[in-house]
Order: sequence, then C-alpha cells, then structure tokens
Amino acid sequence: MKEARESEGLQVGLALKLKTTVKGDTPSTLATTSFYKKEPWESQSFCSNFPHEVVCADSWGQFLLVSTDAGILLIDDGQPSVQVFDKTLQIKQMHVLEVLDLLIARTDERKDSRLLVFRLSAVQKDIETKQMIRSKYDCRENKLERTKGCHLYAINTHHGSELRIVVAIGNKLLLITKKYNPCNSLTSSSLLSLPESPVDEFQYIWEIRLSDPPVVMTLVDGPTGDSDNMICVAYRHQFDLVNESIGESYRLHHVEANKVNFVAAIDVYEDGEAGLLLYYNCFFFPFFVTYVCQYRKVYPFNGGSPRVQSSAYDFHFSWNQVPYAVVCAFPSILAFTTDSIEIRLVVSGNIVHTAVVPELQLVASRSDIYLKATAAIRGSSHSSSKEMSSSSPQALTAYEIPECPLSS
Repeated sequence: MKEARESEGLQVGLALKLKTTVKGDTPSTLATTSFYKKEPWESQSFCSNFPHEVVCADSWGQFLLVSTDAGILLIDDGQPSVQVFDKTLQIKQMHVLEVLDLLIARTDERKDSRLLVFRLSAVQKDIETKQMIRSKYDCRENKLERTKGCHLYAINTHHGSELRIVVAIGNKLLLITKKYNPCNSLTSSSLLSLPESPVDEFQYIWEIRLSDPPVVMTLVDGPTGDSDNMICVAYRHQFDLVNESIGESYRLHHVEANKVNFVAAIDVYEDGEAGLLLYYNCFFFPFFVTYVCQYRKVYPFNGGSPRVQSSAYDFHFSWNQVPYAVVCAFPSILAFTTDSIEIRLVVSGNIVHTAVVPELQLVASRSDIYLKATAAIRGSSHSSSKEMSSSSPQALTAYEIPECPLSS
C-alpha cells in the first residue's frame, strides 16, 4: 500500500534524525563543534590504482570477483589481486550465490556465448591450492546445454524452494531451474562426493519465442510460488509480463515515444504482493528527452492472467540526467550516470542528493555498491565534473546498501 510505504519511510526518516541528534551531529551542533555528519552516500576506497577495464563483478564475502580485460580476478582490500580465470574467458554477466555454492556466468563469444555454472567450493579450492588458473577450455564441463548464443539472463532475487534462471537467446526465452539445497546443510564429506561441475543438477522447463529480443529481464515472484511466477521483459516500446507456468505474455506498459532506451525493471514486494519499478529513457524528436522512473503494482494471477494497475501510479518522476543503471536501496533510489549519482526517495521521488563522480562506472550492487571512478565521490548541486581533476588513477570504491524492507 502507498500509505504503508509512506509511513515506513517516515519512520526511517525519524529514526535517522534521532540517531543524528544523539550523536550530536545536528545542524545546530555543527555550528559549535568540529564534528561532521557522515552521509549514507560517503564512500570508502576499496582498491586504488586498479589497472584494468572492468566488465562486470559481484561480491563474494569480503572479496570482489571482477571480470576484466585481463581475465577474472579476485580482489581484497589492500591485498594483491588473485587470478581465477585467464583472459581467454570473457564474462559479461555473473552472479555469486554463496548460499547455493554457485557461480553463474555468461560468456561473450557472440554466436558461441554460453551460460556457465561452477561450484564456488571448487573455485575456492583452486585458489587456495594454486593448482591452476582456468581457461575457457577448462570450462567445457561447466556449460549449460541449449544456452548457446545467449545474450542475457536473469535469476530470481529471493531464496525460495528453487533457483530459477531465464536465458534470452535472440527472441527465445529458456527457463531453467535448480532445486534449492543450501550448501551449509551439506557435510564436508558430501561436498567431496559431489561432481566438480553442477551442470547435471539443472533442468530445462520450457522455451518460448517473443516478437523481439529482450533488452531487460526481471523475474517476479508470485505470492504462492505455484503457477503465479512471472518474467518482466522489455523490448521495442513496451514492458510485458510472461507467465512462467504456461509461457503466455501480457502487456504491462507501453511507452509512447519516438525511441526508448530501457534501463531496468526492479521487482519489489509489499505484503506478498509484487510491484515493478520501471526505468527507461524516452526520446521525442527532435529535441525533447525524459528519463522516467515509474512504479506499477502487479496483482496475483486471476483466471490465468495478472491484474495490473491500469492507470494510477504510486509514483512517477523524471531524473535530471540520463541514467545507465539504477539501484533500489530502501528508502532511496540511486541513478548512475557517466559522471554522477542522483539519489531520490522511494516514497516520493524527491531528490535527496547529487554526488559528482568523474568517469563513473557501476561495478556491482547486489550486496555492497562498488564503483569505479577517477576521483572520490563528492556532493554537488551546481558544480560540474569538468571542475574536478580526472588525472587521478582509477580506483574501486564501495559503500554499504541500507537494509531494505522492500526486498529488491
């Protein structure tokens, strides 16, 4: 409910204000003391002088697993990086799922691209024993069949009874599942008895064809998980919902514009009901452009089709600059542009802060947020990134995502 979310946002704000007052960091206190308020968007250096181009990354405990032009590296703050895979393996997407003892990765070989699955325990063993640095030829047993030529994949963001993966191969969607089996329930002897590759533990459910190749995909969990899970796909000028149980698609939202650039669709949940935060950039020729965030409530399936809120949005606003990525970290939404981070409130869409970050690249955001930039993050309401020196070496910075009552 909109009212419940507003109340929750108000409670968060009051709690933060009380905490700030107790610490003595209120504006009136700052006028008479040397203490400065620490803002939630302040970053900390994680790895300075990082020499490689970053393709994608994900958190692995206190480490960061990074796909670069030199291969796949494991980075720890203040420690030399460790080579995990050599540069023959070019990875464009990855997910580190520690609870499931899995590493999922999508290679980039155009028509020969594949989805690979590894046991984290096997990768960790190679790192600890320094037995080998794997190449793409050592990963032949880790390829999921029928995923050749894939250009995109998505996984369910909530731990349920099974892991669900949707793979896009052109305009074809392939649904793959793996039964949920927490690795912490396995004994060390059972881990040793498992085959090194987990490929045989995945099963193929169905495949369907869309009218066009999707550019954004998000899995949406139904309230029961029984025949009411959905897949949100974006292509051409529209967002559609695909029923996972029968493969039928339904129109969610159509964008009236000359050209649309889809950014993201993020699933959020309130009292078991799913909603979607839709992000896209609209181009109206010859000059007008808008950068939109929109919330759509998706109700459970009713008679085989989802009921979507038809006209009213809980909120709908435009960003000030062109975002290429968006992260929802309740109570905030963060939009990442090429040289700034724009932070707004989920409840109202009101802007809270704009941080200037020269040559910004969002590296990972599933756990902590990792950024690559040529200078430290600093707040700004008027200054331009051109006013900041871009001669400093590139560095990875990180800051914690606040706890999120709206799972996303």
